Amino acid sequence: MGLELNNTMRILVTYAKTYDMPAEPGRDAMRGCTVHYFFLGQDGSEFQPFHEWDTALAVGYQRGKVSLDYPFRAKIPVAPGIYDGEFAMTVGGDGKPVARLVDLKFVEPFRFLMPGEGTTETQPAPEAGTAAEAAPETAAAKAAKGGK
Repeated sequence: MGLELNNTMRILVTYAKTYDMPAEPGRDAMRGCTVHYFFLGQDGSEFQPFHEWDTALAVGYQRGKVSLDYPFRAKIPVAPGIYDGEFAMTVGGDGKPVARLVDLKFVEPFRFLMPGEGTTETQPAPEAGTAAEAAPETAAAKAAKGGK
């Protein structure tokens, strides 16, 4: 009886491509689907900027990569996209436990935004001496001064 632990985790799939290589002398035919992904966490909390000022240490996130069966490409209609990935705990070639992506379900598309894109908070400040600097007072500000 084999022990298999399954866990569903939210992931960001950035790439998926099928491959179909015919057999050649000394090599069997290979057919499958390569998938690249990052762990997101349920709310994206696992994919926040990572700060490390010591240049001898790594910074950022290493992507996961897996080769799945060829038909799995049909389960990945959008990339980049957010998916619920099912992982099974298996034993790797070095004898250590490894969480391996075994199935996935599409949740929603994902779009990378450039800094300031999609927000009003990051609009450039008006230049000194422009009309935008002298914005009209709100009714609440006037009332606080005793004005109308």
